[in-house]
This record gives sequence, C-alpha cells and structure tokens, in this order.
Amino acid sequence: MDAVIVVEKFSKSFGSKQVHRDLDFHLNEGEVCALIGGSGSGKSVLCRALIGLEKPDSGRIFFRGQDVTDYDENEWRHVRKKIAYVFQSGALFDSLSVEENLLYPLDAHRRDLSRKEKQAKIDEVLEMLGLKGANQLLPSSLSGGMQKRAGLARALMLDPEIILYDEPTAGLDPFNTKNIQDMINDMKATGRAGVLVTHDMPSAFATCDRMSLLMEGRIAIEGPTAELRENSFVQSFVTGEIAYGKAKQ
Repeated sequence: MDAVIVVEKFSKSFGSKQVHRDLDFHLNEGEVCALIGGSGSGKSVLCRALIGLEKPDSGRIFFRGQDVTDYDENEWRHVRKKIAYVFQSGALFDSLSVEENLLYPLDAHRRDLSRKEKQAKIDEVLEMLGLKGANQLLPSSLSGGMQKRAGLARALMLDPEIILYDEPTAGLDPFNTKNIQDMINDMKATGRAGVLVTHDMPSAFATCDRMSLLMEGRIAIEGPTAELRENSFVQSFVTGEIAYGKAKQ
C-alpha cells in the first residue's frame, strides 16, 4: 500500500518543552489512521505540521513523495487544497452564516466555478452531512454536533484527498458521536485517507484501519486496528495505566 504522507525523524520543541523526538509516521492511501496518546503528547502538533501550521525543528515531511518541509506559505496553499483540517471546535467564522463559511474557500480557490455551481456544491454537501436548510444559520445557533458537521462541510468544499480530524467527537453525546463516526466512514468509503486525533477509543476502533500511539515524543506502537485492539500495551492506555503521554511511574 502506497504512503501518501511520510514523516521522518520529526522533532519539535516549544521553549524548553520537547514535544517530539525523531518521530516517524506515515499515512497510507485510502486508510484512516488513529493518532492516539495522552493529553500533551503532541497529537495536534503533528497534525498541524502536516499542513504547514507548525515547522519541525528537524526532520522531513513528504506528501505523495514530494518533500514539503521547507515550503513557503504560497506553496503550502496548494497542498492545503488537498489536505483538509477539521478543527476540534469547527473553527467557523462567527459573523458568517453556514453558507458564507462554506463559500469562503470556494471564492478563494475555485474562481473557475460560477456562483450557481458553488451554490449547488454547498447545498449538496450540507444535505449529505444532515445540515439541509441550515444555510443561513449563524454558528452560534448551531449545536456542538452541528458545528462539527459544518466544519467538516467546509473542509469538503475543495474536494480534499486527505482529511485530518482533530478530536471530532470531543464533548459530544452518544448520538452525535455515532453521527461523526458514520461521517468519517462515509469519507473513507469515497477513497479519502484520514488521520483521526482522538482520546475516544470506541470511535477509533469504529472508524480506523490503523492506529499509532504517541508516547514520550515518538510513536511507541503502531499497526492494524484489528491487531492492536487486543494489544496489552494499547489496553494499558485505554484503561488508564498509561496516561499523559508516558507510562505511570
């Protein structure tokens, strides 16, 4: 299976805090990989680095075989059309309606489309994600689950090849959690690869083909979800014997 993203010897510090140390990671074509680990273990930092929002202190990042580590902002803009980031909060513009939020990336990057074509795309994605009729609503009038779905809808506007999901089920009730799981599986069914940053192990088991456990700045263990479900090391993380990015002392 071909890797669409490869991270080699990635190191990152913030002041005196070393977050990653020579970390290696990869994402294969068409798979969803869970990135799990304790709070502060650097899961979101790694995901942000995959779209150029964090620069490594050392190491390299490759997208489809191309070294993108030293890309400037203009070069990263082209990569970000192919790698969408779904922020934990949805990160919608508060003053814009749902439709205006979705129109924003289309106006910026798809000037080849007519207004009618953009409208049709917005309506199609909103209906697909269960948000039909929410076009004119402001983010403040949406529930937490709806905000997350609207954030995913905006991410889909540019037809990305890869979706990075940052804690998409955090704070959601079981019903909305199941909806998000279904949507991740729906995206996978279209051939889109994804990285799921999460503490929600049931969601990871329900959606992910492979899992990578971050600990002490590196990937401590990785492999197919079906195999790691019974792995004693992963079970120690699930039951709380391993927490906060390191083994309990």
